[in-house]
Amino acid sequence: MDADSDLLLSLYRAAMSRPTDEFQDYAIRLIRPRLRFASAIWGAGYFSDAGMHPALVPIATRTLEIDPEAIGYWKTINRADKIIPIVRNGPWTTFNFHAPTLFAGKEDRVMRDYACRFGRQSYLCTALSTKASTVFEWCSLYRPDPDDHFTESERKDCQRLMEHLCEALRINRLTHHTQVTVPETEGEADGVDALATCAGELLSAQEGFLTMCRRQWTDFDGRRLPSGVTLQLVGSGCGKYRTRHFVLHARPIADLLWLRADAPERDAALAPRRMDAAALFAQGYTYKGIAKMLGVAPATVRNQLASCYRELGVSSRAELKAKLEHLASAPRQ
Repeated sequence: MDADSDLLLSLYRAAMSRPTDEFQDYAIRLIRPRLRFASAIWGAGYFSDAGMHPALVPIATRTLEIDPEAIGYWKTINRADKIIPIVRNGPWTTFNFHAPTLFAGKEDRVMRDYACRFGRQSYLCTALSTKASTVFEWCSLYRPDPDDHFTESERKDCQRLMEHLCEALRINRLTHHTQVTVPETEGEADGVDALATCAGELLSAQEGFLTMCRRQWTDFDGRRLPSGVTLQLVGSGCGKYRTRHFVLHARPIADLLWLRADAPERDAALAPRRMDAAALFAQGYTYKGIAKMLGVAPATVRNQLASCYRELGVSSRAELKAKLEHLASAPRQ
């Protein structure tokens, strides 16, 4: 048996035998000797039309020897990342990037510094989903030395292996019927997320989401939402389900559901600090201007406004302004 066959056999054996929450890490480590990378990310996320979140919000991200600070910081600057549109427009194609070359312009300084600081000088990056889908899955392999380029042969090898990694993950999820659990993200305590099929099968979920579900439904197995809950979320048109312990919101993304669980009081009214940020933003102030007036960081303002957009069901500054004016004029109970 040659090395290639041995690697693929190990990959598919692991897909059948390893729990889903271990498999992605194992698969990345399995191909590491073949492609000789220092660190890696295999993640999934969605693009936000509202623009209040970073353009790409990772969920179910599996990292290998990645500084946690790198993930958080990238989320604040990824609108400047030229790699995202390139990769998204070339699904199932592995691209070979050299950060000092790609980010050579004056306008690219933030990305150039980021690549140097966190050891992302040479990339192999592959989009593992279609261009039309709002859900975006990708895998990136990194080398920290700017003179240690990936070769064209390695790029082709990576592209072929990515197809096997995705097929193996699909088999793994079908075999174990379980979700990938990811840790809570610091600074995003306004709710917890999950990704599910329209039949209610959880593909990915933050631990806080699973904890809320277990508290509400004693027979919840961590794999699937109760059928009645799924039916209301999908069939009611309102995309909301109230329980004793939380309010579940659903938003369709392609053929999947992006789920968010909020504490009941969060659904009732905006917290005063977020209302202040929303009111200033509706008046035309920038993130930096609002941050200065409220004495907080611009990133905090961004998170507050993201929560406002989500809770009020709006997707633009104009809609936000109209919604706030409606709430202000509504009679108090």
